Amino acid sequence: MENTDFQAQLQTYTDSKQRKIKPIIFVGHSLGGSVATLATLWALEKRLRQNSPFCITFGSPLVGDVRLVDTVVRENWGGNFCHVVSKHDIVPRMLLAPFESIAEPLIAVFPYWQVVMANDSKNVPDSFIQDACRTLLNIVLQYTYTVANYGFDSLRELDGVIKRSPYRPFGTYMFCSSEGAACTDNSETILKMLHLTAQSHENASDKTVQDCFSEHIGYGSVLKYVREKSIIGSRIANPDSVSSYEMGISLQLEAIDFGDQSI
Repeated sequence: MENTDFQAQLQTYTDSKQRKIKPIIFVGHSLGGSVATLATLWALEKRLRQNSPFCITFGSPLVGDVRLVDTVVRENWGGNFCHVVSKHDIVPRMLLAPFESIAEPLIAVFPYWQVVMANDSKNVPDSFIQDACRTLLNIVLQYTYTVANYGFDSLRELDGVIKRSPYRPFGTYMFCSSEGAACTDNSETILKMLHLTAQSHENASDKTVQDCFSEHIGYGSVLKYVREKSIIGSRIANPDSVSSYEMGISLQLEAIDFGDQSI
């Protein structure tokens, strides 16, 4: 972003001569969420913290590997990011699988999504796009089930057993469903919840594929519903869980109607 129009405009906005310091908020949806994340990281790295750069993404793919996560933690930048993830949206979960395994269907699907979102269209995708989305979803499902079979407690030890995606989450994640929302800022917990919620699909049926499309482009309605239906009442953790870590994940999953997922 060096020597770009973006840098010039941001510098003008953050000019110290301004009488009032204004916050900087980057917002993005889908791939735009990745761009917003990178822009926020750039602003933080340039020490523009006096302007409180903050990032909000909707349905964004994962950005960065474990080294970036470690940097965000070390610099105490995690509180500058909020990532909203819908119940059936495949995009925030697709990079749980190695990129090379999803590249082909992804290349087919994303141009369609961009056209639909640009024109606010609700047209049903043709068979080619549906097949590509089904393939993408099946690959992610197969990978998350494989990881689950080895056990989440050994996630860091799987590198020598199966090929793992290098991408890791950071910041605060807000998982949304028709039951409400649950938030967490622990990277390992987020990673586990992304895997567990992906497994809510037994297979890539036509309805599941359609849900993946509609929820990825429908975050406006998702947030409206969450605002109208705040989380109330008690949440019961898995009684078989022996650790506070597992009980915490159980409570988060219960809050978004995934309480039957095994931990």
